[in-house]
Formats: sequence, C-alpha cells, structure tokens
Amino acid sequence: MRHAWISDETGGGNVDVFVAPIRIDGRSKTPTVSHSKPLTELRLRRAPRMAYVALQDDWADHCRRHLDPEIRRGVPKAETRIQHLEVEAFKAAGLKAQRRLKARLAGLDADLLRLQEMLARAREIVATAEEREALENMEGECEAIAGRR
Repeated sequence: MRHAWISDETGGGNVDVFVAPIRIDGRSKTPTVSHSKPLTELRLRRAPRMAYVALQDDWADHCRRHLDPEIRRGVPKAETRIQHLEVEAFKAAGLKAQRRLKARLAGLDADLLRLQEMLARAREIVATAEEREALENMEGECEAIAGRR
C-alpha cells in the first residue's frame, strides 16, 4: 500500500489519515487505486456495518496492534449523538470564551484595585488597637481573595 501524508498544522489532537488501496487490475495487470471493492470486503468482514465505520474500526485495531496498545477507537457520532463543531466554529467559540475571560479578569483586577484603595483609606482612619486588628483581619481576607484569582 502506498501512502500520502497531508499535514494540518492548525489541527488539534486528532490525526486525519487518507489511505487508498492499490489493487492489480485483472485485465491490464497495472496497479490501480480501488476503494469500492476493498471497502465492501471490509464491511462484510466486520459485520453489516457501514463501510467507513468498519474502516475506522479496522484502522484503530491495526494501530493498537502495531503502534500502541493504549490506542482506542472513539465512539461513533451516530452512537453518542454528540453535536460536533467544525474546526472554524470551534475556534470562533474559543476566541469568544477567551475574550469573555479577559474581560472578567479585567473586572477582577479593577475590583482588587478598589479593595486596595479602600484598605489604604481605612489605614488612615483607624485609631485604636482594636480597629487596627480588625483592619489587619480585613487585609488578610483581601490577600486571600487576591491569591485565589
């Protein structure tokens, strides 16, 4: 079997493999790319499943035997009923979430700055030891909140 490698630099943890079986044509005896006959044979060998599902099952088994026994075939979308996002939609959703997170962090930074300013003003106002102790407790709570960010 001959292979052609295509790389998708923007992809994630999945690997797309395109494989085409080469068969010797019975009449001309020349190598020919043939997919329908091998897919039918594979489908029949793997029970009456759809040809491409059978192909992916077969590929996962091959990888497990020859590459890594930990490799597992994913559950087909037809069985999980999971709605998958196309790459571009997934990227757009990720960028949107990233923008929301940055906005939330900016809001938290502003809150932290306001808390620090309030503590500074409180330090100027505090006169008694009891008030200073209460203020120190507040400062500790503020630092704990800031540390959890």
